[in-house]
Amino acid sequence: ALETIEALEVLHGGGPEDLREVTLALGSEMLRAAGVARSTAQAERQLERAVREGAAANKMSEIVKAQGGDPRVVEEPDRLKPARYQVTVAATKRGFITGVDPLELGYASMGLGAGRTRAEEPVDPGAGIRLHAQLGDEVRAGDALATLYSSRRSLLQPGAARTLAAFELGKRRRALPSRIIGAIRLCAPLSLRSARALNPRNHASNEAPRARHFLGFLLKHLGPPGVPRSMTHVSLLRCYERSLGLACLSSNRGNGIDP
Repeated sequence: ALETIEALEVLHGGGPEDLREVTLALGSEMLRAAGVARSTAQAERQLERAVREGAAANKMSEIVKAQGGDPRVVEEPDRLKPARYQVTVAATKRGFITGVDPLELGYASMGLGAGRTRAEEPVDPGAGIRLHAQLGDEVRAGDALATLYSSRRSLLQPGAARTLAAFELGKRRRALPSRIIGAIRLCAPLSLRSARALNPRNHASNEAPRARHFLGFLLKHLGPPGVPRSMTHVSLLRCYERSLGLACLSSNRGNGIDP
């Protein structure tokens, strides 16, 4: 519910500034890849107009309705309710936020019920984490860093400890990395055949060098910290099998990947 609410806010011209920036970048690349826009500037103008004139929200309503959902949530995001129990994690000292570990936050969110370790486990749609502070912010002891939500009260304290550990505080504000690491555009779509060419056993494919070079770049420069390279390989491969031949890469820390 939490991330859906934020997404709907963006479609109405609001939402967090960082989410708007990354969404605009991804949307611009999609329009360019589809041939709808000739430049990033043109694509951004089209996207901003779609949001401003309500076309973006209207399309979302159509999508929700087509999947059997209640389209009223697009105009009334408050219909999406966070989980019943909540706890706020506060800073323990004064300082600047010099690091936020997204992987640790992901595990904390999963522990609240927002994710699962096995396919048969249920997912709590109201569970998750709402961040109140970001990289570079100055905080004082007692300032709210995040609020955790879960349908099980017993899961809050372990999640709170893990969330607090994800924040690093320092005495000086650090230079903020760009949220958009870069965009890799291929001259042709990276097809399923290209994705299969990433398999080291398939050396005969003409697309193998191009595909392996692309994946190699991502693994070398953008692999998430603490995640085994084999897991990263599988994740990227699944993504490429459905790709349009582009990847827009973003990160809060400059060392994560969100294709």
